[in-house]
Amino acid sequence: MTTSPLTDSAVAAPPSTAPPIPRSSWLALVVILVAEMLDGLDALITSIGGPALLADLDGGPALLQWTAAAYTLSMASGLLIGGRLGDMFGKRRLFLIGMVGFTLGSLLSACAPVAWVLILGRVLQGLLGALMLPQGMGMIRTLFPGEHAAKAFGLFGPMMMVAGIGGPILAGVLMDLDPFGLSWRSLFAVNVIPCVLAIVAGLRLLPRESSTRSLSLDWTGAVLSAAGMAAIVYPLVEGRELGWPAWTLVVLAGGVALLGVFLVQQRRRSRAGRDALVEPSLFRNRTFLAGLAIMLVFFGGTGAIGMITALFLQMGLGMSPLLTSIVTISEALGMMLGMAAAAKLGGTRRTMAIGMVIAALGQLLTLLGISAQGTTVDAWLLTPMMLIAGIGIGIAMGPTFSIIITGVSDAEAGSASGALTSVQQISTALGVSTLGSLFFAIASGSASPVLGFAHGLEAALAINVVLILLAMGLLRFLPQRAAEDAEDI
Repeated sequence: MTTSPLTDSAVAAPPSTAPPIPRSSWLALVVILVAEMLDGLDALITSIGGPALLADLDGGPALLQWTAAAYTLSMASGLLIGGRLGDMFGKRRLFLIGMVGFTLGSLLSACAPVAWVLILGRVLQGLLGALMLPQGMGMIRTLFPGEHAAKAFGLFGPMMMVAGIGGPILAGVLMDLDPFGLSWRSLFAVNVIPCVLAIVAGLRLLPRESSTRSLSLDWTGAVLSAAGMAAIVYPLVEGRELGWPAWTLVVLAGGVALLGVFLVQQRRRSRAGRDALVEPSLFRNRTFLAGLAIMLVFFGGTGAIGMITALFLQMGLGMSPLLTSIVTISEALGMMLGMAAAAKLGGTRRTMAIGMVIAALGQLLTLLGISAQGTTVDAWLLTPMMLIAGIGIGIAMGPTFSIIITGVSDAEAGSASGALTSVQQISTALGVSTLGSLFFAIASGSASPVLGFAHGLEAALAINVVLILLAMGLLRFLPQRAAEDAEDI
């Protein structure tokens, strides 16, 4: 993370005469941060409980992929309209509706008697989470005017790091303790109490804002984009187990076609003077297109490897969920260190390249470490390699958004930021579906469970190294440096 221009100016300027922020605003910020942390936790927590989930529900390996992909896919779809709904009907109202829906989705997931109910619960979590999360930024600007906003926004990074590090550990502890015999269900049930407390506190503390009902909402575009993304992810998840029948390829091609129709529809809507979900001019912007491609390949691969590694440790090596979470926490710690290093290195294209080189090296060393040990893999020997990979990922992630946003106009910045956030989510869903399918395909074709899962992880790591190198090749299309006013977007 780079230093905020607001923070710099506050140091150089005379002491502020602005009135102090009331305690109620800081308490409201806690409510908003709880929502952000719950999203971070739920995006990471389920891989630790995967084997227990498979043993309890009859869904096959595809169920694990859907448990992750359904959440990120629905989140990506909802984010395109979540912010606009907040402008139309009030950010406080949409935040609370989203929190209630997220709670119900967590309860439904925790109580799911069969696989499809669990997936439905995850979709509900993602869609309602997408209503909840975009409202936080706007409410913070209301609660913390002027120079105080930088202090409030500065808490987001550390809290997300806490979620990234604490999520797997919390999952491991819950699976190990098995409270009330809930097993994997405790991973979703644990959301309920903080959600209820946040709802009660939010009703009292969150600021009321005027809504703008005159704004229009592009429901057609939202449906087209969501259907297109779902049609791409569905056959990628289900195709392997079904033997890739012809209809899976037809649906995949149909998904690509739907996204093409979405782009045409957005262009026509913009030409008619109506609000579009994504500014069509962005798709003529070489920087933005390169940024989308980088996020797809980089975040897609690195996002999937975490889940696949956790499954290898449990299903291949027989490690407990708690030990698995402790081993895999090295990558999360590395990401935290890497993001801190990125702030020192600066928001430049060179910083991203350094991070990608280190990430590729870490993943390659992990691959070689697994391969060299054969059937006697010592997971603890992999932690230094995973730490290196995490450091590289953190360094590369630090300036990514701000550099891409620098390459678009001020009029396009809001739309570009929303689109990039959605692409980050959909890239994870695509990575989980493709690399996850490859992992299980290789594992199921081996007579030795340890070697099968090891070879599956090795293949996923090798492909991810290639994806990282591909992302590096696309860096030349990005600006050399992030503009100062883009660093906090």
